[in-house]
Amino acid sequence: MLVGYARYATTGNINDCLVACLEAFKTQGFNCRSIIFFPDSNDCILNEVTRLNQAANYITDNDDNVVYLDNLCPRDVQTDSTSRVAGLVTTLLTSDQTAKALDQISTDLCNGKTIQDIFANNRKTIMSLLKTDQKNQVQTAYDSLSSDLGNTTMASNVLNKTFSTMESSIQARIVRIQTKVQTMKTKPTCVNKFYKMINKLILKKPKWKSVLAKVEKSLTPEQWAAIINRLKGIFLFS
Repeated sequence: MLVGYARYATTGNINDCLVACLEAFKTQGFNCRSIIFFPDSNDCILNEVTRLNQAANYITDNDDNVVYLDNLCPRDVQTDSTSRVAGLVTTLLTSDQTAKALDQISTDLCNGKTIQDIFANNRKTIMSLLKTDQKNQVQTAYDSLSSDLGNTTMASNVLNKTFSTMESSIQARIVRIQTKVQTMKTKPTCVNKFYKMINKLILKKPKWKSVLAKVEKSLTPEQWAAIINRLKGIFLFS
């Protein structure tokens, strides 16, 4: 086990311990890098280092029934995804809201949800996270879009086409990520694989620009101009 670097202790089964480590940044404010779990007492210790970077302090104790595991999903991998989304896709959500939305997607993928359910849950999650001023911003953008396009029905149709095109454009990549992450044996490794793959397959600027190009192609020039003009405070289009 690793000696001298315990940051937080809790109780529960080993899966609870793994989840506590994975979510330590949100709940405790530090990066959990490894766990020590005692099956006999269900005690769980979260460490901020691993045996890989503190090898001198890692000891093998054959007398105790102890489980040691490294966390292969450091928070900086997730933070990188959050910053990419914030800098590439949306100007509306805060970094914390973006992180929670991505966490919901990773949870749904790792739990075997269908792609349709994942997209639907993501939309609900984002709406539930919005504060009053953000909802007002969305409503103002929608009202302006309705004015530009003539009526609310046309605005709704254009928005639905925009979002459905975005989702269909990345669906094959999401399926590819889903297929891979569901081979992972634990939730932490599953989530880690999700964040690495989403960075590679979706959140690189050329790939996102190709998604927007498909959206533009699906709309008339007038509709696309209205979308860019009215949603520029919510999405990034460059």
